[in-house]
Amino acid sequence: MTNKNKLIALMKQIYGIEEKDCLSCTCSDTCLYLTTRALVTNIYQFKLLPLIRLVKQWIPLYSCKLHESIHHIQYNDGTIAPVIRQSFGGAVDIELRSSTTLNRL
Repeated sequence: MTNKNKLIALMKQIYGIEEKDCLSCTCSDTCLYLTTRALVTNIYQFKLLPLIRLVKQWIPLYSCKLHESIHHIQYNDGTIAPVIRQSFGGAVDIELRSSTTLNRL
């Protein structure tokens, strides 16, 4: 089973994200973070225990400019790092954000 198929299987188990076109994901010990493939990329934060549920949806209005989206996201030690890339394959920008508030550090 490919990683994409594994992600789709996981998404079917999580209420509320079945319809989203997910692009990237990462997780901490307690949360799952998903990014969507869309004109405006969103980051969804899901609490994993005791039940998987949506905690926060973040729309990076000031991080992603026209024709940019989050192509990858990585979690490490209380922070997440979204990789923002131009849709046409141009420049790449990396941000460092708090994994709990999603505020830029």
